[in-house]
Amino acid sequence: MKRIATPIDGAFVIELEPSHDERGFFARVFDKTELNFTIEQASVSFNPCKGTLRGLHFQRAPHEETKLVRCTRGAIYDVIVDLDTARWFAVELTADNRRALLIPSHCAHGFLTLEDDTEVHYQISAPYVPELASGLRWNDAKLAIDWPFAPAVISERDAHWPDCDRVIIERCLAREAQHRFTNIRDEVTGPIIDRLFANTTVRKELSNGIVFEFPYRSKIARDFVLSTPAKPDHVWEPQTTKLLLHLANTDADVLVGGAYFGDHAILLAHHLRNSRALCHAFEPDAEQAATLAHNAQLNGLTNVRVNTLGLWSDANTKLTFVGHDALASTVASDDGIPTTTIDAYVAANHIDRLGLIMLDLEGAEFHVLRGAQTQLARADAPHLVFEIHRSYVDWSDGLMNTDLCQYVASFGYRLFAIRDMQSNYDLSGHPIELVPPETAYLEGPPHGFNMLATKDPNLIDDPLFRITPGVSPKLLLHRNPKLHHPTNGL
Repeated sequence: MKRIATPIDGAFVIELEPSHDERGFFARVFDKTELNFTIEQASVSFNPCKGTLRGLHFQRAPHEETKLVRCTRGAIYDVIVDLDTARWFAVELTADNRRALLIPSHCAHGFLTLEDDTEVHYQISAPYVPELASGLRWNDAKLAIDWPFAPAVISERDAHWPDCDRVIIERCLAREAQHRFTNIRDEVTGPIIDRLFANTTVRKELSNGIVFEFPYRSKIARDFVLSTPAKPDHVWEPQTTKLLLHLANTDADVLVGGAYFGDHAILLAHHLRNSRALCHAFEPDAEQAATLAHNAQLNGLTNVRVNTLGLWSDANTKLTFVGHDALASTVASDDGIPTTTIDAYVAANHIDRLGLIMLDLEGAEFHVLRGAQTQLARADAPHLVFEIHRSYVDWSDGLMNTDLCQYVASFGYRLFAIRDMQSNYDLSGHPIELVPPETAYLEGPPHGFNMLATKDPNLIDDPLFRITPGVSPKLLLHRNPKLHHPTNGL
């Protein structure tokens, strides 16, 4: 008996090594030691018609099945799908070639008969438990299995198994739960989901009924897809989202720079939908701006004003993108995206008051705020939430000694660093922790986080907030809990 490795971990094609004599031949077809599983049951299926499809089947924990499958009459196109990676493998098993396929417990299995009157024999490591029986849809586009032809016979049940994405997401989340305080998402589960969803458009619903459709091509998209619960209360940055919704006042407009596909802007617009306040969403990437507008329409939001101008310190500079998608920054150039300033935009559109400005611009925040001096100088100045990142801002002498923070403070603002996950992570029930910037722990590789700036002396006198000096604003599962976890734990 010879084991031939396949691209699927733990799966092997088994070929006989017969001993021949005048009587014919003799060969082993199973060896418990070599194949490393115990047979609990054996089954047979008979399929009178060519083109009969069975599968793709698997049994859920705690009764996953390892199988050894062979064709004892006729021929089949035998397929397995790795539930951990969404990769598939196929081999022809026929009565003549006498091959078998060893199918590990982390795989779904199915086959298409290539001849009439085909019989298939299974040796299985676990008893059949009907309530744990599950499957994947045979023609799921994400799997893109290359079947030799379309089935002529298929059961109603097999025709309507779900697509693979939810099954694989659930398995990835289960693995993450077993290794919770590690970097498993970046190293293991994230790449699995990236491969599964690459070049697709994802549809996802929040707990409040807001629906998003977006191209899958960023960490924001990946972590949103992997959310727990499946319908979360945010898209990205749970504590920042909570803060923005708290700050958005129904009697004043909000402005979002770097609005992307609407991860924050759509939630803000939804929050303001029953008032006269508008959400002004700036996204110079034309494709993302179109996605943002689509998401507004999808949710019946008529209070979003999508703008593809770049925001800058003046209205004469042109901008160009450096980098890709969610991490793309803008830099001044001779030719490119036209710009405006916040002050000029407010004046041109006769906006009475901005209550909130949110900026996520990959290093352009200081430029943009320099173009908002009139707004920042007002007695009823807007709250500010903006990203600060070590790759663009030198904070080696402390946050409050950076040009950006000193500039904002010069208008009378009080600043705090917002403790948050740059991910989709359920922090419902946790207070918003704010770090006084002069005490923030800033060691580690270049990283970024959001800042809150407010002129309201009473804003943080609310149970929603907790002041936490001496810790990192960046919450990370796999780092020192005293510095990188919420003070009441995870």
